[in-house]
Formats: sequence, structure tokens, C-alpha cells
Amino acid sequence: MTGVFKLLIADRETLLARRMSDYLLDKGFSCEFVNGGKQLKEALATFQPDFVMSDLLLPECTASELLKIVKSHPALIARGTKVFVTSSHNNIHNVRKAFSEGAADYIIKPYRDEDILNRLVFHLQKKHEMFARKPGERASAPNERFLTMTDVVLKEATSFRDPREKLFNITQMLGMVLKGVRCSVVKCDVGTLRGLVVASSDDLRVKGIKLDLNKYPEILYTINTGKYVAMENIDYNPELAKLKKIVKTISFNSIVVCPIFLHGEIYGIMSTRMDSKVKIFEDVEVQFAQSMARIASLIVNSADFEDLTFESIPDAVAA
Repeated sequence: MTGVFKLLIADRETLLARRMSDYLLDKGFSCEFVNGGKQLKEALATFQPDFVMSDLLLPECTASELLKIVKSHPALIARGTKVFVTSSHNNIHNVRKAFSEGAADYIIKPYRDEDILNRLVFHLQKKHEMFARKPGERASAPNERFLTMTDVVLKEATSFRDPREKLFNITQMLGMVLKGVRCSVVKCDVGTLRGLVVASSDDLRVKGIKLDLNKYPEILYTINTGKYVAMENIDYNPELAKLKKIVKTISFNSIVVCPIFLHGEIYGIMSTRMDSKVKIFEDVEVQFAQSMARIASLIVNSADFEDLTFESIPDAVAA
């Protein structure tokens, strides 16, 4: 099968690269793989991929060198080529350095084939750009409904309720305003790539569900960059709609994810998954979600907030 989207895999582990290539070819991608920096540089010019997945310390072309090449190559710039850096070490310094140099993602080995597919789909989905408007066009002001709800949430955050009940109420309010099917607050451990559901709009009693963050590229993007992400439904794009038919295991619903901070460092995220009928976000909706995440940050920073720990939750409670 010849795919619309092209991936170039560069890894010294030839069997790993071949396995990944075969898997993605079956999912509708065009793939090539190389095992050295010299071949990688040649393939960049001839294959001109949409994505490059390369080892951090590939011989003859490290990730830093690769990112410089991609940022200076006219054809790759025009194509919008994205670079995934892979490594066996989840060193936060290396992760931040890769993103600062222009990497689109950082993937820890060993990884599952389906996790890479998740990452590719995530980066192919259209992202909402705040205030993406024409020159001279004024941004829309928050309407009365959003201002009123923000005031209600602020009152809830400063109430004398239990902090976990406050988080639950905020997720419910956010879901109601954005018409989301599920809103959650997730504590994240960057080092082990684990998540822990702290609150969910589903039920006040829902807490302590463990998540494998490798399955949630939108969460990983937010905790690695400290930025929000708002993915829009892919049905607008006929090429991605074809991919949706092939890949049955991935949710393509719109979702907005915003960072939550504890003492200035990433604590986790607040996410809102939308109904499949929702195609796009308005600026004011993303702003409201960001405001709710900031209020959640205030709650987790409060002196009376009793935080869940990964060790206190049985491994059987996982998703």
C-alpha cells in the first residue's frame, strides 16, 4: 500500500526500523528506513518525508544536526517536515533541549508500534491556533456567558469545600460550558511516563486511575512543552479521513489539553474531550479551558490539598 504521508526512520537497530516500517505501511503510510547518518542525509533529499524519526545519537548525524538540516532545507521547510527524536534515556535535559531545537516529539525506547501511530496521528491532526485571524481583524471578546462562568468557577475555587470536590466541580463546569463528554485532571510523572486521574467529570468518586502516558500523545506534548494543545476533528481533511477508516483503534475526537503547575513545575494537565460532532474550537473556548487549568493550579497548590501518590494506588487500577 502506498501511503499519502511519508515517514523516514533512522536507527542503528535495523530490525526495529524494519518492523516499524512494515507496521506503518500496513496502516497507509509510505516508509523508508536507514541505519546511519550518511544514508539519512541522502534520504532526506530524495524521499522528502513528512516525518523523520531518528535516534538522539545516530552515528554521523545526531538529533541536533538533523534538526539544523531540516530547518535549513527549502523542500523540507515547504513540506513542514517534523522530527521525532528517539532515545533509551528519559533525561529531562535532553527532552527540553530537543524541543528547544525544534523537535516535534521525543519518544522513549522501547516503544510500541501503536504508540508511534498515535504520535503520527496526533501531529497530523489540525491544531487550533489562538487568534489565528487576518491582519487587521480584531479578536473576539469573551462573551457574557464565559465571563459569568469564570466568576462562578472562581467562587467555587475560593469556597471552603474539600479541594478534590472543587476539582470535580470545575471539571463538570468546564464540560458543561464546552459541551465536553469527559473532563479530567491528571497528575503526570514525567520520568516514568505515568498518569494518575485526580478528578473526572464522570463521577466525584473517580480518582486514582493509572494511565500509560505513551497512549496519550496530547498529554505528553503538553507536559513536555508546558503549552496547551487543542486538536480539532480530522473529518475536515479528506486524506486524514481515509486514515481514520484504516486506523480503528484511535479516537479522533476534538480535545483541548492545558497544563497545571505545582510550585512552578508541571504537575499535570486538565483535558476536555469533545463529542465527535464538534469539529473546531473558538478562541474563547480555548481561553476558558486555560483559565480553568490555572484555577486548578491554584487548588493543587493550596495547603489543604491532599495529593494522590502513584505508590498508594494498586497497579490493577489502570487504563
